[in-house]
Formats: sequence, C-alpha cells, structure tokens
Amino acid sequence: MKHISVTLLIITICGSTLYAQGDEPPQTLVGNGVESVSGFGGMMLQFSSIDDDAAVFTGGGGAVLFNRQFFFGGYGLGLSSDISIDVDGADYDLDYGHGGFYLGYIFAPEKLAHMAFSTKLGWGQANLNNRSVFVGPNYTDNTFSITPMLEGELNVTNWFKINAGVGYQYTVGVDDDLFDSNAFNSPAVGLSFLFGWFN
Repeated sequence: MKHISVTLLIITICGSTLYAQGDEPPQTLVGNGVESVSGFGGMMLQFSSIDDDAAVFTGGGGAVLFNRQFFFGGYGLGLSSDISIDVDGADYDLDYGHGGFYLGYIFAPEKLAHMAFSTKLGWGQANLNNRSVFVGPNYTDNTFSITPMLEGELNVTNWFKINAGVGYQYTVGVDDDLFDSNAFNSPAVGLSFLFGWFN
C-alpha cells in the first residue's frame, strides 16, 4: 500500500510538471524576446571629404525598431557639393551617391539624451561628367561603402528625435585609373532628424 501511494504521488507530480510546461509558448527561431515593434524615418545629412575636398551628402532613411533599441532598415545619400576631379588634365564634375542597409543599436532610449551605434552598408556609383560635352568621354565607377558611427540622440518628443554622430566612411571598389584609392575614405559627421514611434 505504501509503495502504491508513493507511485501515485510521483505520477501526480510528473503530470503537474508536464501540464505546466504545456502552458509555456513554444520556442521559435524568430520572435523570442520581442516585446515591441515600431519604426522611424527621416532626413539625413553627412559631412565628409572626397579627394581632400569638403563633401556634403543629403538624403534619408528609415528602419523597423525592435524593443525600442535594435533597428534594421535602409538609407540613401547623394552628394550635394560641387566637386571636380582632374582626369588627364581635364576637369570632370563628380556625381556620387550610395545607399543600402542601415542598422544599429540604441542604448537607454528612455533617457532624454542617450547614445547609439549605427552602421550603413551601401552600394554606390560615381559618375564623372566632362564640363565640355564635346571633349572626352564620361566615366562611371561602382563602389561599396561601410560607415560605422557612434551617435548621441536627444528625445524632443515621443515621435521626434535628433541624432548626431561621428564615424568613418570606408569605400572599396574604387577605380585607381580615375581616383586615388583613398579618395572616398574619410572621417564623417552625421546629423539626422528622425520621426516615428519610439515608445
């Protein structure tokens, strides 16, 4: 009788444990730990240099924001400055832009002022246009840029914040016959005005 009672007690405990485990949601590859999903977008400015000339880029970007901290999206930037490149003694106007993936992480987003880290991974194209349409051909070069940045953010409202950062733009795939191999590599300063759902 004693053995029967012990056996019934063990079965009851095991059954209760299995029942409790059955109430837990199944683990999945995507979705575990994601408590909130929102998004943002806005205008971006970037200040750097190309071939030792000051360069201003304008554009924009947006991303999906997970748990108010990790974000993944896209961006696009185009050169707004007038920059000329000398090729075989002739001046060519540079038209350059790049765009691609935009991702990063925000530290303590609930604070009025806080830090963030982001990286832009973008494919670009540099076009050289001869100032005289009757002299010489135009040139095109495809590039790839990586721009990591350490940033500071200010929460202005629940739906608007200002982001400023410093980093470095590293570009590969540059045609050495047209540009110096380091022409597009430069320290960079970024300024963004972002709108979205940050709660």
